[in-house]
Amino acid sequence: METQSGSDRLKRILGMVIAIAVTAFLFSRSGMAREVHAAFGTKRSRTVLRVWDWWSPSTDEKFGKYFAATKQEFEALHPDVEILYQYVPFSQYEQKMAVALVGNTPPDVFQSSVAWAEGFYDRGMLMPLNGFLDSPKSRALPPELKLTRERYLESAWRHNTKADGTVFGIPQILDASCLAWNLDLLKEAAQTDDEIRGMFAVNADGSPNYAHLKADCVKDWEMFRRVTKRLTKTDAQGAVVQAGFAIHAHGAGASVFMPWWAANGTNFQDAEGKKALFDSPEGVEGTRFILDLYWKDRVSFPFRRQMDVDEVFNQGKSGCVVSGTWAGKYTRRNTDGKMRFDMTSFPPGPHGNGQATVAWGNMLVIPKRARQAELAWEYIQFVCSKPGSLRLLKYLGQNSPRLDFYETPEWGEMCKKYPDLINIPAICASGKKLRHTQSAAVDYASQSTFETLLLHYPEIERGAGAFPSVQKASEEAAGGVNRVYERYNKQVAQWRRLEAGQ
Repeated sequence: METQSGSDRLKRILGMVIAIAVTAFLFSRSGMAREVHAAFGTKRSRTVLRVWDWWSPSTDEKFGKYFAATKQEFEALHPDVEILYQYVPFSQYEQKMAVALVGNTPPDVFQSSVAWAEGFYDRGMLMPLNGFLDSPKSRALPPELKLTRERYLESAWRHNTKADGTVFGIPQILDASCLAWNLDLLKEAAQTDDEIRGMFAVNADGSPNYAHLKADCVKDWEMFRRVTKRLTKTDAQGAVVQAGFAIHAHGAGASVFMPWWAANGTNFQDAEGKKALFDSPEGVEGTRFILDLYWKDRVSFPFRRQMDVDEVFNQGKSGCVVSGTWAGKYTRRNTDGKMRFDMTSFPPGPHGNGQATVAWGNMLVIPKRARQAELAWEYIQFVCSKPGSLRLLKYLGQNSPRLDFYETPEWGEMCKKYPDLINIPAICASGKKLRHTQSAAVDYASQSTFETLLLHYPEIERGAGAFPSVQKASEEAAGGVNRVYERYNKQVAQWRRLEAGQ
């Protein structure tokens, strides 16, 4: 029988030591280690800051680079802190967050959509941030690090506050609905149409700048009608082969109409979430304008359930579509940079006052049950400051809700590279508050009515449809929405009484 030499024993022991060390390192970095530490009360050398988001690196590698940079820079400033990111798909986010916020392990900070943030706060799940904002430490910060209201565009500081002044979130981004225009189709039409040629910005020599549109290039709805009709092309049988303005009906609900209501002096709902406004004369006028564009002016392809207006636009088959200020980077990506386009807000209707749209600022919030609330606030300051906004621009090409962001050389350079960004500050600044109260329930109460209007407008006009008129259809949809608001506000009042111990 062979005996083991001293050298072999030494190698074996050394291998075991290395294996144990590697296992211990991996264990210390795992969620299991955190659970063990918590169970036995042992002290960790680093505090864990739990951050939830739906910007998953699995959907876009740019998110991975952004979060890696954010983690590295924040942890360098806080050597005793470890950021733990958890990514949840957007479609599951609200439900999983609602469960987590009442459980034992809520995140310390998370990005919240404007569709949910107010509801989370009303249910007592979010921490008011006024104390952080008004603290001596925050007041002593330089302007580029402050997160107070005057640092933001007005349109950005709406969804994160209550009527009594309570602030429950800090805007991280600012998005708005907009009109996306195909510059090549406009340029072609401009050769024989002075009105369309006048939409373009002007070079120093007085010639049209065919790479950029004026922010207010469409003066009113009648001009929009003329331009989109001019951009529409049909074949010998009268079928549309190039849409002036592509419209989608199936599953879109009120979103087809919302920016047009804003441009005509009204909105989907009031600011407090107590009353629908789209059944007003201004709202009905906006609804009819879109219905007439499709059914009477014939500026769109026929409605098809499978039609994606973004895809139609990227294929160069539509002169204009409703899009979003965030979408330019995806248009460039999906067309390999070949699509030449620009963005504007929506022209005023007969009852409107200047260019308008709807805008919203998704925000960072802190749960009431967060374990590391102070540290979460430092993370919010880090991400939502001016340097944080520039980090978002660098890695994600994202614009900011901050006013000082648009004065930076970095933003100026980005606009030189991508002229479609130039109008974004003006578009966002013109934004009215996007609907925000019980969005899912409101959709359920109204979507079928709006879809019926889009699909069966001619029958309704003839008096043979499901509704006697557009006005009556709007009133019925508003009634359903108002019942949602009434039920919700009663529930909020009950929550408040319970919270106060009454």
